[in-house]
Amino acid sequence: MRKIKLIIFDAGDVLYKSVAKEIILGEFRRFVFSYGYNLPENLEEIWNEVHWSGIVGNLNFKECNEKLFERVGVDKRMIHSWLEFYENLWKKHAKREKYVNEVLIKLKKIGYKLAILSNSITSEHEKERFLQLSGIEYKLFDKIFTSHDIGYAKPDKHSYLIVLEYFNHQPYETVFVGHDEEEITSAKNLGILTVSVKKHCSKSDYIIKNLIELPKYILLLEESL
Repeated sequence: MRKIKLIIFDAGDVLYKSVAKEIILGEFRRFVFSYGYNLPENLEEIWNEVHWSGIVGNLNFKECNEKLFERVGVDKRMIHSWLEFYENLWKKHAKREKYVNEVLIKLKKIGYKLAILSNSITSEHEKERFLQLSGIEYKLFDKIFTSHDIGYAKPDKHSYLIVLEYFNHQPYETVFVGHDEEEITSAKNLGILTVSVKKHCSKSDYIIKNLIELPKYILLLEESL
């Protein structure tokens, strides 16, 4: 019987390359400028406020974009065109990391449950769509949790606890795979085993350079239990 039963993945910069806020705002400026609009100097501040409302579930994905258009004085009838533009932007920049699907398939064959825990303005269903755009086989995951759906954003401990409760697993039976120091630390404080991808996180049990290494290090974690 496996000692580790559940692997929780962060999404951006673990499974796929995150689209930097600077890129999104730059493309948004170009998009609305092509329709004759100039944006306010505090665009980033407005974007941050609206984005946070989506992350904690106060606004859905479409409402976030509608609110952004409203706050910056752009006709909301352009939303559909912007969302199409945004999907193409995502496909261009949010490429899946190497070996993601191969690693997920291997972990499923070993017998682990797989989950995503993502700070996102999207619902689970919408997240599936963007994972698909990145080329990730999202159906390999047993469940996708977004902060928008659960109302808590990492590193809040409740976000991890909701995942553990859903699967009815203990922290010591669980591995969190992430890249952010605060998120790694929060998981570790709950007793969850941790693997950091690419970035040095002082609290992490292991640091790996590429996801292809993940199955080996999870087995090492099992041996240490």
